Order: sequence, then C-alpha cells, then structure tokens
Amino acid sequence: MSATMISRVVYRALSWGRAVAPPRVAQFTRAMSSYRLPELEEYRMGPQKHPVFTATELQSRITKLQNHIVSEGIDSALLTSYHNICYFSGFLYTSFGRQYGMVVLPDRTQTITPSIDMGWPHSVSVGDNISYTDWQPGNFHKAIERCVGGESGKMGIEFDHVSLDVLSALKEKFPKTEF
Repeated sequence: MSATMISRVVYRALSWGRAVAPPRVAQFTRAMSSYRLPELEEYRMGPQKHPVFTATELQSRITKLQNHIVSEGIDSALLTSYHNICYFSGFLYTSFGRQYGMVVLPDRTQTITPSIDMGWPHSVSVGDNISYTDWQPGNFHKAIERCVGGESGKMGIEFDHVSLDVLSALKEKFPKTEF
C-alpha cells in the first residue's frame, strides 16, 4: 500500500466524527511507513497443553514419522494441511488465507504460524513454534529456512495440499533441494 493510500485510510479512520488536520495524518503516515515488525518471532503462552491428543500419543506419531523420513533418506518433511499438522502436533488452525506449516526433522519438530496466532500454537502443540509476520512477502519461507537450517537435500512435502504457487516459491527459496 502506498503512503498516499495509507494517508487516505488513516485520514478517514481518524476523521470519523471529528476534524483531523491533514498534516497530522501525514506525520502519522510517515511514522508508520518506516515502522517494521520483526520477520520472525517465538511466542510462549505458558506451559504446553494437549487438549486434542495426549502428549504421549503425539510423540509416538512424531517418532514414527521421524523414523520413516530417516529410513527413506529424507532430510526434512514440511506438513501444510490441517489434517497432518493437527495429527502430528495437536494444533488445529484456521488459515484465513495465511500459510501454516510444520517442519519435521529427524531430531525435532517445529510448527510455523502467522504472528496473528501469537503463542497459542506453542501452548497446544508438541515441539517448538515460530511465528512469522506477513507484512513482507516470503517470511513463511524464511521460517522454513530457519527450521531446516538452510538448504535441505530432500524435503518431503504434501503434494496433494501444496499449490503450484507454493511449490514454485519453495523451489525458488531452496534451489538445491529435491521435493
């Protein structure tokens, strides 16, 4: 959104029911256009709870998946569907157009969620969680990169859930990775 468009939106929002001087709106717009949120954050909301499945059941499922990816020579797995993220982490999400994921490595797991969920995913799932802001494009893929530690030789993905756009972005971000 351009600074001019932001000014118009802010002016309308601030002027409802009262007069607001346009210079004040311009000052606010300049301040907001230079404001940057961090790309990635880790939030905690108290101890983890597992309301959908027991922690033992989730850990058993994860261990089986980790053993499978090791036996198949896969370095990491990226889960992106509601079904698999909930099945393996206990976290059930509603996307509202944002991307969610869970990276499974041979030794750990990490869910990837938009920052709008704050620490909720960490409190109800197994493993760690990293939240990304969607203020800039590509932060979801930066979170994947942080989870896998850079390039991954082979990354298992859900081809029945990954769109061509998402696959193209993954291939662009990880050019040496086999999917």
